[in-house]
Amino acid sequence: MLPAKTITYFCNAQNTPLTTSWKSAFKATQQPYTVIQHLLMGMNAHINLDLGIAAAETSKGIGIQTIKKDFDLINNIIGSLINTVQKDLEEICAPMKLVKYVDNRSKESVINFSITTARNTAWANAVSLSAVVPNRYDHYINTLDSNINLVASKIINPNFSQSLILRTVRAFEPKDVGEIIKYLRD
Repeated sequence: MLPAKTITYFCNAQNTPLTTSWKSAFKATQQPYTVIQHLLMGMNAHINLDLGIAAAETSKGIGIQTIKKDFDLINNIIGSLINTVQKDLEEICAPMKLVKYVDNRSKESVINFSITTARNTAWANAVSLSAVVPNRYDHYINTLDSNINLVASKIINPNFSQSLILRTVRAFEPKDVGEIIKYLRD
């Protein structure tokens, strides 16, 4: 693990500072959170913030509605991968099956609901952002980023019962990042 002070957070060659939600995701890599927490931190920043910005940049104003069908199609593709991701996570760590106890309907619904909610939020953010006047654009993104970072805080600071389950899962997860990546890649 690298000391936090040696990490500089920039998002491109022009040294544009990262958003707060991405900083939180990268800082989380320095902590022993569960694989699912790390995945959710990246997904939170990417889906909730980046996706909305990208969609808004693609089509401004009422033109944003022209990409809604494609946006929804991508939701369906991501949703179809949930079972595979869940099986991969269970392969990494058998106690990951405990996640099903967070939601009594099914283990997949916990992750799927999060992704569905995030993508719906991303679409709402895209629609709103596409209508923001240029001189308020950065302020609007910063406000979105602050709200999205609150979600990140909940991911890394779960409630008591979720924390117990996650600690159990973490105790059985491989500690080698390369091994985890191998499971997820295969």
